[in-house]
Amino acid sequence: MLRVFLIADPHYFSPQIYEPDSRAYLLREQGDQICLKESPAIIDAAFDFMAQCGDTDIILIPGDLINCGEKICHMEFIERLQALRRAGKRVYVTTATHDYIGKGYDENDFFRALNDDGNGRSFIGFSEDCLHWIFEQIKAAKESGDYLFAMSHHPLLYPFELLEHIPGYDVIHGGKELAARLADAGIQLFLTAHTHQQNITKLTSARGNEIYDVSTASLVGAGACIRKIQFDAGKI
Repeated sequence: MLRVFLIADPHYFSPQIYEPDSRAYLLREQGDQICLKESPAIIDAAFDFMAQCGDTDIILIPGDLINCGEKICHMEFIERLQALRRAGKRVYVTTATHDYIGKGYDENDFFRALNDDGNGRSFIGFSEDCLHWIFEQIKAAKESGDYLFAMSHHPLLYPFELLEHIPGYDVIHGGKELAARLADAGIQLFLTAHTHQQNITKLTSARGNEIYDVSTASLVGAGACIRKIQFDAGKI
């Protein structure tokens, strides 16, 4: 039996850069359904809860770890991740747009990063080189007899059909086609974030293989969701 925690979109925002009357802060606060100012307190409470849990030592965080690429936010969030490791937890993270967004970056650099954002602007997805590497890892894991599941920030599949017709609702480009390829390769569970909502969507490939896109709501949204997943004798 294996148990893991998953938290999504913590969007850590340092108190050291909090300026309540600044236009940038007000626009950021109004533009997303998260508790930005309260994020350190919420994250600390959640991390304390997971650190004290004796039956689960793996924690997954699929991107948007911090607010908007600020170095101080990264440094303070890293301190919290290190505290989890000192508590005996194994922590696995992926990066996403909010982890590097900001001025002065060459967006082309992010085509070479192991995340699902491409450059986070004109392309959301994996490069062909990265996809080749991913399917090589899937093949090697299958040959070793391991159970396979995947994690990324953006979802493969829309949480519900209406969203396919709303411009700017971000999912991985070509997500349905990629989902079918992953299902046929042996991936049944794909853990995602980004949507800030709890959701499970299923796709069945033309060959009859199923894959579930399991999205978890933001840790710093209303409800402060922590997903706990148990793998036991072929069941999840």
